[in-house]
Amino acid sequence: MRATSLGHAGILIESGNSRILCDPWFVPAFFGSWFVFPRNDNLDADLIAKIESPTHLYISHIHGDHLDEAFLANHVSREAIVLLPDFPSQELERRLAFLGFKNFVNTKNGQELALDDQTKIAIHVETSITDGPGGDSALVVSDKTSRLVNQNDCRTGDLKALCSHGPIDLHWLQFSGAIWYPMVYELEDSTKQKLARAKVESQFARALKYVETLNARAVVPSAGPPCFLDEDLFHLNMISGDETSIFPDQTKFLELLNRTGRYIYGTQGTPTSDALEMAWTEISKAAGTVCVPSGLAAVSVALLSCLKAGDHLLVTDSVYRPTRVFCNGLLKRFGVETTYFDPMIGEDIASLFKPNTKAVFTEAPGSQSFEVQDVPAIARVAHDRGAVVLMDNTWATPFFFSPHEKGV
Repeated sequence: MRATSLGHAGILIESGNSRILCDPWFVPAFFGSWFVFPRNDNLDADLIAKIESPTHLYISHIHGDHLDEAFLANHVSREAIVLLPDFPSQELERRLAFLGFKNFVNTKNGQELALDDQTKIAIHVETSITDGPGGDSALVVSDKTSRLVNQNDCRTGDLKALCSHGPIDLHWLQFSGAIWYPMVYELEDSTKQKLARAKVESQFARALKYVETLNARAVVPSAGPPCFLDEDLFHLNMISGDETSIFPDQTKFLELLNRTGRYIYGTQGTPTSDALEMAWTEISKAAGTVCVPSGLAAVSVALLSCLKAGDHLLVTDSVYRPTRVFCNGLLKRFGVETTYFDPMIGEDIASLFKPNTKAVFTEAPGSQSFEVQDVPAIARVAHDRGAVVLMDNTWATPFFFSPHEKGV
């Protein structure tokens, strides 16, 4: 199963022979006041082609940031099979039929339905006056190896029902509400800010309850916030975090998940990678460890973390060849100058320093030629000049050389 975010609550789920398009929103909604965040107006052509030709279409409810009638009318194939939630009214079906969709499947609340020989879905319905005609809904997609819950805005009262299909791998949910209280009320600034912060905390607490109950392997905060580009509304965007706004972005909820020990979808880590990082930190006598997929990724992350355009870098001439290619290519294009030094230079490296030298990259023993540099001497010179010292310790490993005890 592959799930691709399309911005806001939009997801393209590919499983078996099925391609389910969920809540695609592209055209600014609510009189053009809400724009999609993250922006999705420049997606890859191959992805757009998949979006326009799904096997199935799922619209969770009829709010304008979920039911984008303008986009559906102009872009999505009418051959798609529409998976209708078991709402008490037929409003959603009527509006989609008006757009030209003709293939409808009326699902039963919470009951699984096979889409192909590998993929099953179940739509859970929640009816509330705040959700307009019909209500809201959540989608569960299961194949033979994975399970995804697309909860979006659905404030389901029966969380156990979502868990009844089995262990959940990926949980997509709303974390940033859209009810405008207290933003549209005439209140003192301090009062409005206090109420707004309380509202955000309430939204986060509710979302965290969903996360803890579903206990998915990974969580994707989605379905909000909108982006406000109109001059009269721009102040409603939360950028620095100090604004009086009820619309925090995904990073704020991710911070909460990190503080509570939850694992999230993306590059934030897993229990396995965390265990590896903690073990390597202990072995290396380091302050911390960040695991990456390859040696060159490790080198790139280290260098990019301490260099910027206009900086000067010193690198041992016996460096791992892909590192040299990275320095001569990407770093050069980014405006970083690299000078290579004799690995046996020792404290004489001082003669190569420039006012803008920010880092020294060492490797002992060096790749292929295996010179062992005088790392402590190089580190003393670098530190005296305010430069950091980095090291590729692949060959020696912490068992034969401890860089952090030598000034790296």
